[in-house]
Amino acid sequence: MNIPPTPWSVEAVTAEWLNYVLSRFDKFEGCHIRRISYEMISQGKGFSGEVWRLSLSYADEDTQNSSKNIVAKFSSRVPATRKLVKNYALNEVEVYQAIAETSGEIFPEFYFANSDPDSGDICILMEDLSCESPANNIEGLNLADAITATESIAEFHALWWNVKGLNWLRPRRAHSDFLRKLF
Repeated sequence: MNIPPTPWSVEAVTAEWLNYVLSRFDKFEGCHIRRISYEMISQGKGFSGEVWRLSLSYADEDTQNSSKNIVAKFSSRVPATRKLVKNYALNEVEVYQAIAETSGEIFPEFYFANSDPDSGDICILMEDLSCESPANNIEGLNLADAITATESIAEFHALWWNVKGLNWLRPRRAHSDFLRKLF
């Protein structure tokens, strides 16, 4: 079987590619995606890339256990933003590839992550958590939600604090590149 190439934009995502990628997950077993529609969920909310909700229509109506929506993340199409956050985006893909599957419920269920280090293109597919209460990066949080978020971030970072073998994670390089480009 020919492996379809990674789509680097939402317009390049096809039902064929999604069927190939999602077929290894139990919740999509026996499902055949017939059609995809999508809506941007990141615009105007302070994201550095594009985040899309993909709505999946199946060939067989008996797909009650299958996800109707998933989320796809791509690099920004704005050249200055893309250049500024390139290393952060590449790190995010590496985190999903290396540790997300074994990290319990800290991450959304993740289905696919790939990047092109030369261009800075990324493609990440994950479960849609829209049933949760999303934060608005522009408006901010109330105090109770800010405390909950801070505690969750601390718990997340504590899992990997001083853990050996995470040399591939390059936070210092990403930070220094970001600051150099910013100033």
